[in-house]
Amino acid sequence: MTARKTLADFRKRVLEKTQAAPTNSFWAPGDLPMNGSARVRFAPYESKITAGFWEEVVNFRFQFFDENDKPVYVTIPSLATFVSREEMRATQQYCPLLSRANELFRDANEAKDSGDTATAEHKLKVARSVWPRRYYLYQGFIVSGSDKNPNELSVIRVTKAPHQSIVQPLLDPELVTFTDMPTGTYTVEDAKALMNDEIPEGMTEEEFVDMFMVREFIFRKTKKGEFNDYSSSMWSTERVPLDDEQIAYIAENGLLDLTQYMPKRPTAEQYELYMDILEEAIAVAEGESDGRFNPEWESPEYGLSIYRATDNATNETAGGASASPKQSVTKPKPKLVKPTKKAVVEEETSDTAEEAVANIRSKIQRRSAKVTKEADEDVPAAPVSARESAARLAAIRKRAAKA
Repeated sequence: MTARKTLADFRKRVLEKTQAAPTNSFWAPGDLPMNGSARVRFAPYESKITAGFWEEVVNFRFQFFDENDKPVYVTIPSLATFVSREEMRATQQYCPLLSRANELFRDANEAKDSGDTATAEHKLKVARSVWPRRYYLYQGFIVSGSDKNPNELSVIRVTKAPHQSIVQPLLDPELVTFTDMPTGTYTVEDAKALMNDEIPEGMTEEEFVDMFMVREFIFRKTKKGEFNDYSSSMWSTERVPLDDEQIAYIAENGLLDLTQYMPKRPTAEQYELYMDILEEAIAVAEGESDGRFNPEWESPEYGLSIYRATDNATNETAGGASASPKQSVTKPKPKLVKPTKKAVVEEETSDTAEEAVANIRSKIQRRSAKVTKEADEDVPAAPVSARESAARLAAIRKRAAKA
C-alpha cells in the first residue's frame, strides 16, 4: 500500500480482505526474547488526564505476610491515576497517599539539610519503599516481533523508562525533529470515510490519505548487567501508511478506550481506609511492625487488589486494580532515555486533551518532568521547560499544517 494510490483501488483491495474477529490483545516489551525487537504503530488517542496518546496508572504496592509467613501484596491506585493536576488544585482534593509519601521525602530532605546524614538516608529508604510505581497504556498494531495479530489493535503496557523513550523525542528537537504526530491524525470516522471514497471537503485525496501515515516505534530488548535494557528503542525516521487491513479494522471496530483497562477508582471512604494500610507499610519500613496482613483488607468494603505469592493466579477482590477488563497484562521492565535525578517530588496528572497540539505537548513535557523516587525504577529526565515545549510544538503544528 502506498500513500499515493487512488481511493478506488484502496477500497477494492480492502473489501477483498477478510477481517479477524475483534479480541482483547495485550503486549509488553518484556515479552520480547533477549536481543529481540518489535515494531509498533501506535494509534491516535486523546487522554483527558495525561493530554497524550496514552493513559498512566500510578499504583502503590505494599508487601505484607500472612499467618504462614507467605508474602501478600496489596495494590492501591493513586487518585493521580484518575484526576488531573489542574482539577486537584481547583478542588484542593489531593491523593492522601501520595501526599503522605511526599511528606516522607520532605522529612528526608530536612534531615539532610540539618546535617543528620544517617537519619536522612534512613528516611529516604523508607520513603522509597512506599513510593508508587507507574505504568503506561498505549494502543497500537504490533506489526513484527510478536505473535499478536498485526492487523488487530493491542493494548501495550510499558513502564516509565520506555515511556520516556516514546515521549522525549517528541519534545527534544536535538533527538528527532517531528513535523507531524507519529501516530497519524486520523479518527474512526476518517477510516470509515476512506473506505467509502468520501474525501472531506477542502482536502485533496493525497492529503486525506496522508492522515493515515505513521511512524513506527521500534522496541529493542537487550541485557545490561543483570537487568533487561531497552535503551536502544527508538522511533523510525520514516513514515509508513497503515495497511489496508488495519484501516479496515479501525473502521469496523473503532479505537480502544484505554480507560477500560485501568483500575477502578476508589471512593473517598476507601482512601481513608487505605491510609491505615499505608501507615502500616511505613511502620514495616521503619522496623516498627512485623508486617502482618490484615484479613479485613480482603473485604468488599476495601475493594483492594490482593496478590498472594502462593496462588497460581492473582487473587483480586471486588474493585481491585486490573490491567484490563477481566484480565491482567504482563509487566515489562524497559528503559530508554537516559534520566537525570531531581530533588522535588510532585503529585501527578495533566489536563484535558481537547487543547491544541501545542498545549497538549506542553502537558506531555510537564509529565515527563515530574520526579518519581521509586526504589526499582529510574527517575525521569529533566526536559526542557513547559514554555519552551509549547513554543516548539506550536511550531511543529504550523509546519505540519503547511506540509
